[in-house]
Amino acid sequence: MGDPLNRRLRRVALPFVLALLVSEGSTAETESVREKEYWATVARYAKGERAGAVASLALWTGRDIDAMVDSIESLARAAAKCEACEARRRFEALPLRAAVLLHAERDREDRIARINKMEGAPDCSARVHGAASERLVRVAALQPGGRDFAARFSAAMSIDFRAMLCFLGAERWADFGLESSPKDPALLMARGLVTETIGVTGYTEAPPIVTYESRNGREFASVRSAKADKTRRLNEAREAFEKALAIDPDQAEARLRLGRVLWRLGRGQEARERLRRAIADGPEWIRYLGHLFIGQCLEDSRDVAGAIVEYKASISLRPDSQVGAMALAHALSTRGDADGARDALEPALAYAGRRKTVDPYWLYLNGAPDTGETLLGILRLESLR
Repeated sequence: MGDPLNRRLRRVALPFVLALLVSEGSTAETESVREKEYWATVARYAKGERAGAVASLALWTGRDIDAMVDSIESLARAAAKCEACEARRRFEALPLRAAVLLHAERDREDRIARINKMEGAPDCSARVHGAASERLVRVAALQPGGRDFAARFSAAMSIDFRAMLCFLGAERWADFGLESSPKDPALLMARGLVTETIGVTGYTEAPPIVTYESRNGREFASVRSAKADKTRRLNEAREAFEKALAIDPDQAEARLRLGRVLWRLGRGQEARERLRRAIADGPEWIRYLGHLFIGQCLEDSRDVAGAIVEYKASISLRPDSQVGAMALAHALSTRGDADGARDALEPALAYAGRRKTVDPYWLYLNGAPDTGETLLGILRLESLR
């Protein structure tokens, strides 16, 4: 029959045990439903329904996103322990590349919205979808072919962050990719790009401090940042470009930038050598900048006549270049040719307001705003099928 007290305790405890079981079952079922919703959203994105999928992801809480990523990372750890098991099969079947790109696109849209709200001030803050894309790309790299995807994604993100003036974020993405692909030319190039930018601008060694002020009902942002060691950063850029060229000697842009960095480091003769090689095998925009940069090197060495030849060669490739025209006019005026300087400026001024393309000189330090998005778009076309 048993002890009467034990029987009474069992009668009292039974409802609580049943309630707990029901609660646990409901939680598991809810989690299963949320996972299905998540992967359905990823599947929509992979099929090309980008706008709807990105909009749907905005409705998820940070806690829900973190829970999903935790679950994916847990499955990846289980898959790593076996060669042919259910966990490995499930893990390799996950559309992780689509998930990475989806979170990155959601984060980019949110970032642009905040930039517009703050009157164009850079927004480099780490938010939930940006963190999710960083965590998931590490896991995606473990899938077949995932390492190449992770390298290209990291390079694209680095370039995109640089264009958005988030230099430390750009450097972080380049370094992340180089951890697993240290000899990838595109990643070395990306690191060279951002460290060159930091070395030239002095911005930034620490996360920028953004302060907000309300005036007349509108918010304005101001950005402060610690100064960088320019020489150290320029040498980092030099090393990155040199490594990229050692792996792929046909990179005309790396050679152009190496020459420019060497000039900034005071190594004018070496700079001219690299720049001339870039001109020899580069596309038109490389040749345009190369002649412009060589002209500056020659002016520094007091070879004004040589500089004038280079500036004229630069202008012949871009007749609408005000930069080239101003450089030529300055060199001519230095030689005492005031009439020639005026004649050099007049044609360029005639192009004012009628240019169809942006002068590559103005894009040199930060890059075109849409380059990163273009590279991510190529990844989408290749990966989301």
